[in-house]
Amino acid sequence: MRFRFNGMLDCPDWVLAEISAFSTIPNDIFNSCCKLIIGRLYKNIKSFTDADLEILNKGQFDDLRLMKGAIAALTFIIEKSSKYECDPVDLEKEMLQLGMSTDHSKDLSEVYNQHFKDLHDVLVKQFPREPSLTILDSNLQQIGDAKVHHLHVKTSEGKSLNFAVENGQLNQLKQELELALNSFAQFNDK
Repeated sequence: MRFRFNGMLDCPDWVLAEISAFSTIPNDIFNSCCKLIIGRLYKNIKSFTDADLEILNKGQFDDLRLMKGAIAALTFIIEKSSKYECDPVDLEKEMLQLGMSTDHSKDLSEVYNQHFKDLHDVLVKQFPREPSLTILDSNLQQIGDAKVHHLHVKTSEGKSLNFAVENGQLNQLKQELELALNSFAQFNDK
């Protein structure tokens, strides 16, 4: 099955396994976990120390690895839901489909509903990006047997760069970029 919270992909098996383990977590701890995860995602903090887990655990799990698994799955669900702009109502329904308890699904949906628009904006800004290049000038030279393009480019950060690339390499780069752009064509009308 495909799920909106995961970008119309199937839910990973490890997340499914953790969802079934959520039933052992009391509602108040589950709700606190959701709020804490969202707060940490705002700050781009995705790891939890054993001290953090002890505070959340409140004696619930003898083995903190079980708590780590639950936190990792909840972080995955909340982060993916926000990135893919999953509606809170859809998230609640999908969690029920995956076997999460009604109370936990409702708690997750309510906490997520309070933050998902702002969290989406924050997560999109945190996504790593390389600067784009704009070609300002190009000239082709014959050097021995090779045709070499001398390019003068400017990055989106305002830096000027000069470099040379052999004609075959430039053509291969163009083909790969066209292939990458074509793979996104299916999303143009959506």
